Amino acid sequence: MRRGLPRQLELRPTTWGGRREGAGRKPLPEGKRRVSHLARERFEKATPVHVTLRVGRHVWNLRSARSFRRIVRAFAAHKGRHPLRLIEFTVQGNHLHLVVEADSNEALSRGMQGLAIRIARALNAMMKRTGHVFADHYHSRLLRTPTELVRAIAYVLGNAAHHFGRRGADPFASSGIALEIRARALDAPQTWLVLIGWRRAKPAPEQPHGTFGAPMTGLSLWRTISVGALAALWIADLIVLILESRRRRRRPQYWWSLAGIFFLGLLTVSDLRLAQLERAAEQEQLRLNQQAAWRGLTAEQHEKLVATLKGHPLELWLAWVGSDPEATAFRFDLDLTLREAGVVTKIFSGWQMAVGLQITQVPGPDYDLLVAAFEKAGLPLTPVVPNPRFAPQQLQIIVGSKPPP
Repeated sequence: MRRGLPRQLELRPTTWGGRREGAGRKPLPEGKRRVSHLARERFEKATPVHVTLRVGRHVWNLRSARSFRRIVRAFAAHKGRHPLRLIEFTVQGNHLHLVVEADSNEALSRGMQGLAIRIARALNAMMKRTGHVFADHYHSRLLRTPTELVRAIAYVLGNAAHHFGRRGADPFASSGIALEIRARALDAPQTWLVLIGWRRAKPAPEQPHGTFGAPMTGLSLWRTISVGALAALWIADLIVLILESRRRRRRPQYWWSLAGIFFLGLLTVSDLRLAQLERAAEQEQLRLNQQAAWRGLTAEQHEKLVATLKGHPLELWLAWVGSDPEATAFRFDLDLTLREAGVVTKIFSGWQMAVGLQITQVPGPDYDLLVAAFEKAGLPLTPVVPNPRFAPQQLQIIVGSKPPP
């Protein structure tokens, strides 16, 4: 048997690190990006941050009742344990958006590490598996201005509309859950930017408009396409009708062309009617949003109340209609303003029915001061008889439902 010539084999020494075949993170498909490993921006004072967490492909849908319950429990268990405060959140199918407050960049890193571990353990227990849950590190963006903060919160709470075209309160976001669950999962903000500064945000730019002046939603886009298709069918039908009339036959066949024009007319009329209904719905939504706008203190009203009440040792009950989300939001703003003015407030949400802003008639200098301060701020208080079953000798401001126009 003939032997081949000996060959010199390459001898690669064993090394650690450096450039070698197969090292580093594996590339993703085109169009997808990983979170950068560059050093995050450092900060040493409490700052709001927009955080995004994306789970792996093997993780079950997060927008399910069982997944959402476990995520909210992880938020509640994390509350108060780190210098990281959760302000708002939304849960999508494969990622989470959070608006948090962190005292420093180290607090953000430690707090997000602890929160991610709690969520991963909860989801792994649900799926009865072990291993990693999140596909990559969290992505973060510091929110340093009122405009950045307001637009980030609007993006987070409206993320379902961005992905699924869903309008209204999202049941998988902090704005759509019950008040009791919200109180357990979310922390009270502490920074000036989240408490007061957001009122100085610039208005959002106008949205592009679609057919018949309505905002360019998905429905308006399809309507624009349908109107274009109807116009093309009209032109094609007219061309066929002209060609039919020029034929040399004794009796041209017009009936099917006329029938096509008739049905196209019906479709056009119905499409115009649908466009009018959509425009009316948009105007009604705008009207409702304007009505809800009274449920927030302006910066000028806030400053007037603080300037008038500061330095006076006041103590009062702040009650509201617990079933009215607008009254709840207004009560939150009013409570922050009164606390900044040094007023000691106690909370009660047991009212079933109330209209406007009311105050119990408890004669005295404190009563006169409150009435004058709210009148000066453009928020007149309606005096009512105190309830003998509930603190009859204590001042109580009641935030009710919006009064009729």
